Amino acid sequence: TATAPASNEKILTTGALLAQVGASYRYVTQVSATAQPVAGNLDGDLVLVGSGDPTLTRGNLAGLAHKLYAAGLRRVTGQLIVDDSRYSHGTRAPGWKHDFLPDESGAVDAFSVNNDNWRSGSSFLADPTPDNAGLWRAALKAAGIRVAGATEVGIAPANLDPLAAHTSRPLSVI
Repeated sequence: TATAPASNEKILTTGALLAQVGASYRYVTQVSATAQPVAGNLDGDLVLVGSGDPTLTRGNLAGLAHKLYAAGLRRVTGQLIVDDSRYSHGTRAPGWKHDFLPDESGAVDAFSVNNDNWRSGSSFLADPTPDNAGLWRAALKAAGIRVAGATEVGIAPANLDPLAAHTSRPLSVI
């Protein structure tokens, strides 16, 4: 039977997720570096790996930035990298109308902030990660951390040094 896609998908997705990871699962948004900071300076890249946390907020980003500042980080000489590759980004299903995207079904995105509803517009709705990465950069700046390099959405390099993390509430609560 034909049904509206989004509401039915939520039921199936939630059931599958609970069966795979369990009700106590927590999303962890990790911030790492390509080198260890020395005397407040990170001579390398700062990397945030999106976990798919659907509850991540601007306040959580500010909290991560303040953790980094409290640990002594003041300056990053390299790039700010945001890795949202946890999910495939595929958002179409057979039989869907072309106009389902981005208005009725948003991007499949591992780095959502404020449910990706803090902005609008078709380019944002099609791929919110670059703008969400801008929120992360702004949170770092507000906390007193300067990043010299550009912001890049890409794949996290291997062998990173963990610096800070945000952990969501349990999936059963979410």
